[in-house]
Amino acid sequence: MNVVVKIGGSLLNFPDILQEIVNQIEYLSDYYKVVIIPGGGIFSRIVKKIQDLHNLNNEVTHWMAIKAMEVYGVMLQHLMRNSIICDEIECVKNSSSRIVILQPFKILKEFNELPKSWNITSDSISVYITKLLNYDLAVLVKVVDLYYGSNIVKVSEIDSLKNVVDNYVLYLIRKFKIPVAIVNAFRKNILINLILGVDDLYTIIQPD
Repeated sequence: MNVVVKIGGSLLNFPDILQEIVNQIEYLSDYYKVVIIPGGGIFSRIVKKIQDLHNLNNEVTHWMAIKAMEVYGVMLQHLMRNSIICDEIECVKNSSSRIVILQPFKILKEFNELPKSWNITSDSISVYITKLLNYDLAVLVKVVDLYYGSNIVKVSEIDSLKNVVDNYVLYLIRKFKIPVAIVNAFRKNILINLILGVDDLYTIIQPD
């Protein structure tokens, strides 16, 4: 299994939890190839403040916010000592490294398919990158739960993901038939349990 894991920018506020997620990824990389997508977090919020201050349009700040994700990516690469950074799809596919930190700006500029809006976050970007890589699963690591009483739920059963992930994720699941897992980083060993199929409080949204 090849997996894309988006690490939410909100984890910057919780160093111990972030390190625990890093440890889980390093453990999983012994068995699977893991591509990391950095979230936006505080870096993207700074872009939003700049937009308001300078009256910038959404297209400009869309690309600024994606660049802001890459700042976090540099930090994540520092935390994962056996990882490499890639900014092209071919780099990811050809890399022998089991952990790749993907910097998305150059790739998204090349394909340029996603709407230029604050409704598109690193969540949707992660699902879209999963499609480009033809990987098996996109995992969104958050600091909130999304649990429907079962580990697996069909996308047709969900009307909204508001306050958990951006709603464009649902559109991408339907369009590209990509399963998306949502996990709460505060739950012990949640990533390991998800990937190894151990029952836990995670949710996998499956295409119909």
